[in-house]
Amino acid sequence: MRDLLLSEAGVLYDALPGPLCITDARGNILFINRAWRAALNGGKATRPNLAITDLFHPEDQVTWQHHWEQAALSGGFTGRFQVWQAEGRSCWYQLQVCRAAGREGERGSWLVSACDVDEQVRREHDLRREVSELQGMVDASAECIKLLDLDARLLSMNQGGMQVMEVEDFDACRNLLWSSFWQGEVGVTIEHALQEARAGRTFTFEGQAATMKGTLKWWEVRVSPIYDQQGRIYRLLAISRDISLRKDAEKTRQESEMRLRSLIEASPISITTTSAGGTVTEANPATLALTGWTPEDLKAERASWHRQTLPEYADLDRSATEQALRAGRSEPYEKEILGAGGVRVPVRVVLARGEASEPQRFIWYIQDLRPQKAAERALSELNTELECRVHQRTAELEERTVALDAFARFTDAVGTETDVLALARGALSVIQARFVDATGVYYERKGETWQARVWTSDLAEDTRKVITQGIPVDAPVFAEPLRRRSPWFVDHWNARREGIDHTEQYHAAANLPLLLNNEVRGFLAVGLRHTGTWSDTDRAMVQAIARGLNLALERTEHARQLELQRRELQEQTRELQGANEELEAFAYSVSHDLRAPVRHIAGYTALIHKSLGERLDPKTARYLSVVDQSATRMNTLIDAMLDLARTSRVPLRMESVDLDALVSRVRRELAPDHESRSVQWNVSPLPQVHGDQGTLYQVMVNLISNALKYSRTREVSRIDVWSEEHEHGWAIFVRDNGVGFDPRYGDKLFGVFQRLHRQEEFEGTGVGLANVRRIVHRHGGQVWAEGRPGEGATIGFTLSRTS
Repeated sequence: MRDLLLSEAGVLYDALPGPLCITDARGNILFINRAWRAALNGGKATRPNLAITDLFHPEDQVTWQHHWEQAALSGGFTGRFQVWQAEGRSCWYQLQVCRAAGREGERGSWLVSACDVDEQVRREHDLRREVSELQGMVDASAECIKLLDLDARLLSMNQGGMQVMEVEDFDACRNLLWSSFWQGEVGVTIEHALQEARAGRTFTFEGQAATMKGTLKWWEVRVSPIYDQQGRIYRLLAISRDISLRKDAEKTRQESEMRLRSLIEASPISITTTSAGGTVTEANPATLALTGWTPEDLKAERASWHRQTLPEYADLDRSATEQALRAGRSEPYEKEILGAGGVRVPVRVVLARGEASEPQRFIWYIQDLRPQKAAERALSELNTELECRVHQRTAELEERTVALDAFARFTDAVGTETDVLALARGALSVIQARFVDATGVYYERKGETWQARVWTSDLAEDTRKVITQGIPVDAPVFAEPLRRRSPWFVDHWNARREGIDHTEQYHAAANLPLLLNNEVRGFLAVGLRHTGTWSDTDRAMVQAIARGLNLALERTEHARQLELQRRELQEQTRELQGANEELEAFAYSVSHDLRAPVRHIAGYTALIHKSLGERLDPKTARYLSVVDQSATRMNTLIDAMLDLARTSRVPLRMESVDLDALVSRVRRELAPDHESRSVQWNVSPLPQVHGDQGTLYQVMVNLISNALKYSRTREVSRIDVWSEEHEHGWAIFVRDNGVGFDPRYGDKLFGVFQRLHRQEEFEGTGVGLANVRRIVHRHGGQVWAEGRPGEGATIGFTLSRTS
């Protein structure tokens, strides 16, 4: 029955134009119609026991098997599969699988119909490839390509756009309003662009917007409509291109043009542009100032360099124009033009050709040479003046050289001579060596005449008699330089006019006063026999010799004064040494002579005490106690006088002394005297000094013991010891917080037996600080005191550094 049915159906299926086959439940082919066999061209369809999967390309067999197994539950399926054809070629078919009719309870067969879709599939594949390639091109584009809905919400963006917009994840901006990226005035432009695109028109604009990361950029934007298959606008396309670099370049170019324009406007050089016919189209202010043109002249095209050019320079301009056309610019050349007011103005010109698009346009650079020409004239005049000054300065230097040479010769001649006449002879010898026709004379005053004391060997005998007898002080040759206190030179000497006999052989003369303490000490006179005038060089030489003689006379006078002072000082020193020796002898004598009586007083006072014993009434006992205390104080004063005298006599052993160690030693030795007191010591580091260790120890003992004594009334005594460095040594200070003193009587502190406090308040001899001053003075230093009542005292002294 089944075979019959297949046979009957086969006739019907063979008649169908499309491929068809019947399989059993396992997928074995029971029947295949003529159309499928024709498509297979007798290939696999002729093999017995053929499974339908054998007809498929291996890539699709697994997919078929999966759908075949699912068909048992679903009752069928539809899909596209590659089916083998003749010559091993595969073709795409749309297969529809459904159950074939069968009796109830029988396992049914399956009906498989096929439709050739190979061309459609291949077209779809090509389309997908083209779409993929197009998407790749879109993604690779550096422009930001955005798909918007009609409400301007972001639907998609290409990869290149995400990079330029700094979008890391598109979902962060998906469905955002595109207009929200634009702020400020450009928002109005955005809305207009969207309206234009919705109306079917493409709109392009430029504006600034920030990226997703906030980077502000310039964009060139084009918004266009997108149509569906029915020709309706259903999407918008916005393409943005980053033009920030172009905008920056435009801004830089504009700024450069502005700077260039400012430079041109401020340039002192005339800069103009002219048309092919020579009419000036642009000109800077320097041009207007040079030519007298006005802005109205430029607008009316009345300005032209041809009108300003003098006829004799036309050929120069023509040659420069040809050179500019040929080489781009001319070489600089000079000519004259008619300036403002018709004045001829010298100028330097460079002519340049315009850009390639304007070959007949020229740029003229014209420099006004009037300042330069004036500067050249001034420089020429200055050079002339400078040459004159150089010549004058050279002459002065020659005169100075001659003078210095004369001074050096005189210095060599006199050496260290101190005899006045010998010095005068030295000066005259230099004059005679320099002037072969000169006579020199040295004069000193005697009474009311000036008498010659020294003269050169060429002096005539009759002239010598006149000048040695003396020339009256009122003679012009002496009176005039004496009044002026300056050299007096006489050209064209006239013996009768000057009133000096036997001097007719001289034609020029000079008389130079020699001053000591602004008083004329003598005169140096020179007469020239063969020359009637004094040259500047000869004047300078004579003055230099006179100056040298004057200095030598001053040196002689100073040496004489110093010798007198030295002798007086020696005499005073001898007298002082004698006085000091007598004073020291007196001090020793007084000290020794006084010690015996004081010792007797003390001894007899003790004997009286002992002899009277208990019979001694209180009043007498008090008298004896006062006598005993006075004797003890007298002994103390005698000891202090001996120490003071000894300080002056003991030789100093100068060495490096460590003041730090010295003060530490003093503190240790004085410690037992103030064990029961509260003393605050502030001792700064002290330097090494140059001095005598023993006497400096006495200084520090006196100062520190005084500080302790006069601060004992304080609850806490504070003693400060420090040093300060000075240019030539050290200053050492000792300060206390004791009772202080009245600064009006500070100079008495360092006097012998001078005290500012009563003996009942503070014990002492009044010799300690006197001893300090004597020791410091022997070290070449100074000592001083500062203080105020109730505010303590500071004693300072200076010492030199370690040698």
